[in-house]
Amino acid sequence: FFAFADLVARGPASPYAGWFAVGEWPPRVKVRPHLLTPELEPRWGAYLRRVMSGLEQETGLPVEAASDAGMIVEPTYEAWYGVPTMPRVDLAHPEARHYFLEVAAYWLREHGIDGWRMDVARYVDPDFWVDFRRVCKQANPECYLLAEIMGDASPWLQGDRFDATMDYTFRDLCVEYFATRRLGTDAFLDGFTRLLAQYAPAVTEANQNLLSSHDTERFLHVAGEDRGRVVPAFVFQLTAAGAPGVYYGDEVGMSGGEEPASRGAFPWHEPESWDRGLLELVRDLSGLRRSQAALRRGDWRLRWQGEEAFAFSRVLGAEEVLVLVNRGPALPRVEVPVATAEPRLLWGGGSARSEAGRLVLEGVPGEGGMVVRV
Repeated sequence: FFAFADLVARGPASPYAGWFAVGEWPPRVKVRPHLLTPELEPRWGAYLRRVMSGLEQETGLPVEAASDAGMIVEPTYEAWYGVPTMPRVDLAHPEARHYFLEVAAYWLREHGIDGWRMDVARYVDPDFWVDFRRVCKQANPECYLLAEIMGDASPWLQGDRFDATMDYTFRDLCVEYFATRRLGTDAFLDGFTRLLAQYAPAVTEANQNLLSSHDTERFLHVAGEDRGRVVPAFVFQLTAAGAPGVYYGDEVGMSGGEEPASRGAFPWHEPESWDRGLLELVRDLSGLRRSQAALRRGDWRLRWQGEEAFAFSRVLGAEEVLVLVNRGPALPRVEVPVATAEPRLLWGGGSARSEAGRLVLEGVPGEGGMVVRV
């Protein structure tokens, strides 16, 4: 970052000195290898050696060995979680704030990007996001402002900061129900209903529903490499209320545990390794979502519940699309109490028909689902 590089080179005389909080001049990084015990080696060893061997050459930051007590790696300036290459910028400083707001507006205005996904938003000065939204929406009123916030993101989603959050609560529910199957259907539906009530409907529609991300183990890995547990999760993700966010590679069966394994390169040069069935499923349901407005904006209504399956509708005006999600074995017949005259199967195996004022689904696939226009 040019401003911090200038600070390192010029010290307190740098015009950017006020952008950062330096506790001890000159800005440098203290290392304490004498504190590296065998117990701490797995977590800190490689990191410490990387700092000692290359940080000064790469960044110009002096690295100083210390023999006192303290952190194993400790910058003399404020940094995010003490990471030397991530100095904290004081966004209350007028010039620093103006610079970053101008960066946000520039990419929207000059290069036509569609929005911003902002990392660790809860650790940035809250009032900065108010100005951030103002300049972004001035540059492009339709831009999408997405916050990475784990847990309840309500304070950031009141209409004055972000449009949506990465919904890790959605992922947690899907992991527990589809991947590990620790949750029963009752508990899963109760959790999802609570999630729907947590935010305003317009926010829920915009929230990113994810199964995996760069900060989590991949869904297939958590599911014990069991593809049959991934399919119904995709069916739910791509039809539920919210904006589906498919982590690159999940659609072709990429797996991986904790990072860096979860951040592996997409196998562009190994197309024979792709799970074509998963790819087709994601393509088909993504296309269906685009063609059926109810799947994007419709109200969510639970219609039927079984031991290992459930059915819900997305209702938009007179349009209703019903989705049955089944994590268990095939079901020969399911009767859903929904009035319909001529149901039409939009996706999935089996058949749909009207009988005595009810929707009858026959031949429901195991570990899969059905989508029906009611």
